[in-house]
Amino acid sequence: MSIVQSKTVGDVEKAVITETKAEEASFKWKKVTGADGYYIYQSISGDNDFDRAVTVEGGNVREYTLKGSGDE
Repeated sequence: MSIVQSKTVGDVEKAVITETKAEEASFKWKKVTGADGYYIYQSISGDNDFDRAVTVEGGNVREYTLKGSGDE
């Protein structure tokens, strides 16, 4: 499986946060050609130190809701 990974939104086009709630954020992005999945990173401390929160499998998946401090 090949997974396109990005610690910055700049590598995935048209990535947007569509909704935020307490302990939850929903994202949508434009499909990356050739991707079999995506990594979503988050920074809990807010100091630009990002950790992988979840691996989204499936190249056709273009939205995800992250709950709590990461799903993995």
